[in-house]
Amino acid sequence: SLTYFGGRPQDAIDVGVRALNGIRDPAWKDELAAEVAVLAALIGDYARAVVVGSRAVNAPRASDRAAVGSLLVSTLGQVMLGHVEGLDASIEHGLELAPRVADDVPIASDVFAMHQQHARILAGRIEAAEEKSSAEYHRALHSGSLDVLGLWASHYACALLFRGKVADAVRIYDDAVSYLCHVDLLRALPVVRCWSALAIAQTGDAERSERILDVVDPEYLPGEFRLRALMDRARAWQLASQGELTKASELAAAAGRSLIEHSHRMWGILTLHDAVRFGQPDLVRADLVTHVRDVDGQLAPILARHAVASSERDGNALDSFTRSFETLGALLLAAETAHQAARAHRRVGNRAAAMKSARDADRLSTQCAGALTPALGGEVRILTRREHEVAAIAARGMTNRDIARMLHISIRTVENHLGAAYTKLGIHSRLELGDVIGSRSAVGEWEGDVFGHSARVPAGPGTHVRDEDGRHDYLGQHAARRPQYVS
Repeated sequence: SLTYFGGRPQDAIDVGVRALNGIRDPAWKDELAAEVAVLAALIGDYARAVVVGSRAVNAPRASDRAAVGSLLVSTLGQVMLGHVEGLDASIEHGLELAPRVADDVPIASDVFAMHQQHARILAGRIEAAEEKSSAEYHRALHSGSLDVLGLWASHYACALLFRGKVADAVRIYDDAVSYLCHVDLLRALPVVRCWSALAIAQTGDAERSERILDVVDPEYLPGEFRLRALMDRARAWQLASQGELTKASELAAAAGRSLIEHSHRMWGILTLHDAVRFGQPDLVRADLVTHVRDVDGQLAPILARHAVASSERDGNALDSFTRSFETLGALLLAAETAHQAARAHRRVGNRAAAMKSARDADRLSTQCAGALTPALGGEVRILTRREHEVAAIAARGMTNRDIARMLHISIRTVENHLGAAYTKLGIHSRLELGDVIGSRSAVGEWEGDVFGHSARVPAGPGTHVRDEDGRHDYLGQHAARRPQYVS
């Protein structure tokens, strides 16, 4: 009653713990321990959920219902705390018991399987998690069972997002929200909406992302800090998509620290790492190095070491992390890291290494449909539509005369647009446009006054083009860089 009607879940848990200390009957203690653990999990207090729930998990006389409830909570808690290795045995035990309590907990088998996929993602087995989640989602889709369909849709979308398939993740999150609006047995809808907003922000659509957050109910279980932290993470991505990288990094760092403080260790580490992806590794480097010591799996340690390499602008190390992320199945992280490596190599004049990293970035980026993140570069939003159009074509090596002929404008107009672009981007030559604008921006059409649809010009990856001052440069087909990343 305190939780669901009084809006005081923390008080409810305290009452439950006091009752556990006073009740002598073992069966009652087991049942109550399972209930208190569930309440703790509902508000994201996973550390307490694991401690309290372990009583019923380990009690030899515990009822099947109490054991299943506690196993559900403890396995989820271990995932969120980052203890993802060795969970398979507990999950398999839960899957054995689940059919015995099907009348009381009909979705227990599915939820155990979802915890297993979540653990696989955080352990770095991302491709396997995507395949299994996809199979389960389509099974649920064809079964017509709405009670698990929305939950499997959200897990499948999460796996897609970790893989870097952002457009697909957005689409499946939309499905998940629509299903959960009808049946939301685990009260997951607000959390799924936050993840949906995060995915949409990674496409560069900050306005739609904010509209999603506007409908998240702030009164959903008072004390539900994780909603605030997840909303802050999504808003950090919104800021980043608008070029506010410093503010985005500060918000992500604060949200990540809050999540870790409240026992959401893995979500916290991922959120801290967003600041690295926004170009501010120094802000979170120490936090990541410290907190990954307490978690299992391959993903978190790589995130921490990636932060160190990003801070030091170590191109060779960044190349190695490109390969590491790709091996884990995190294609978007791999693509972003390859872009970082290319910039780091160019900074020290290593053209051959920069070309190789840029080709890796190209190859990986093509597998991340819909992604428009700061580390990939995205479009340069500070230019007008025409300025961006002219600059993007110029970055591909066309002369002012050819640009004027293509766009049916005067050469003087081309010069004016390029001059304005140079001033806004803080550069001084056509050669530098290749680093700031890139070439993939020349093939997309975007809404709004600050994006442009640029004509295609015949230059591809590995093409050498001659600039108007007679110099040669490699202009690989990679996404545009935001000016904050120009070194």
